[in-house]
Amino acid sequence: MESGKSGVRAVINETGETTDARLNIPGRLECTKRAERNQPRRDSGKFLGLIEKQELVAIEPINLTSTMKPRSTHRRVRQIHVRASFGRNGRQNRREGFTFVELLAVLGTVALLLAVAMPLLAGNRSSSDRAACQSNLRQIGRAMNMWADDHGGRFQYRVPGSEGGVADSPFAINAWYQFYGIRAELVTPKILVCPTDVDKIPAVDWSNTSNGGFARPDRRNLAVSYVLGLGTEYDPRGFLSGDRNVQLTEFSASGCISSFYSGTPSWNWQSPTLDWTDKLHNRSGNILLNDGSVLSAGQNELKTAVKHAVRPGASTLCVIYPN
Repeated sequence: MESGKSGVRAVINETGETTDARLNIPGRLECTKRAERNQPRRDSGKFLGLIEKQELVAIEPINLTSTMKPRSTHRRVRQIHVRASFGRNGRQNRREGFTFVELLAVLGTVALLLAVAMPLLAGNRSSSDRAACQSNLRQIGRAMNMWADDHGGRFQYRVPGSEGGVADSPFAINAWYQFYGIRAELVTPKILVCPTDVDKIPAVDWSNTSNGGFARPDRRNLAVSYVLGLGTEYDPRGFLSGDRNVQLTEFSASGCISSFYSGTPSWNWQSPTLDWTDKLHNRSGNILLNDGSVLSAGQNELKTAVKHAVRPGASTLCVIYPN
């Protein structure tokens, strides 16, 4: 304990009590630090450096009215010691940020996680796009069958313009015009583009405006992803429409349902070259059948659907590709 003109300075233990039980001084606690330099000594060849001691001190101005005895020598004061690390130059060493090795470890971990996650994310995106593509074809199938119900069970490519169809139009050999003929049933042209088909751009509406209208000459074929099969309507298992990533087998001069479509591309269901390309869906595709159902198809499913779409005794199906 120290005395002075304005107060007493006493050491406080960890519990906040004074070291002398007779000293009861209410007041403000203040933390002071005192650094002491120990004499360097050899201990397993290491330099101990500095030990910084932290003491809690009570300071309060009082008047001494009585003589106080010094504290008992047999009581030990527990003080709070805080270690600090000092270098040989007397300055405290502080570590800030990452070391180079730690930074490399973090970057390596991030790269590993990305390598694992990217294929999973790509797979999820592919599955999502394929599901959206199948949904588009279902809507196309409903629209075509609704139109056929109002026209004697015939699809638009078999009905002449005098009856509301497109069969005798000079534009009928274009996929975009076939779909444009049933635009009231399709409602929106956005469903004519498969999300996986990055070469195509969905149209905003059916107009010919410059802001993405389907009827603009520079937009028409760019806004269609699906081929249209010109087969018979009678077999519900027949091919009606599907993804455009199918290899051509030949150009048919005959075998189409109408002579007007002669010379259009055709698929021969008996040809070994009738197959999907790797342009979309990893050498597979989605097909729309006459009954409005949609299949995720490989080569065998594609050939079977084409076989059920051709006329009896024929082997080729005329198709219209989006340019």
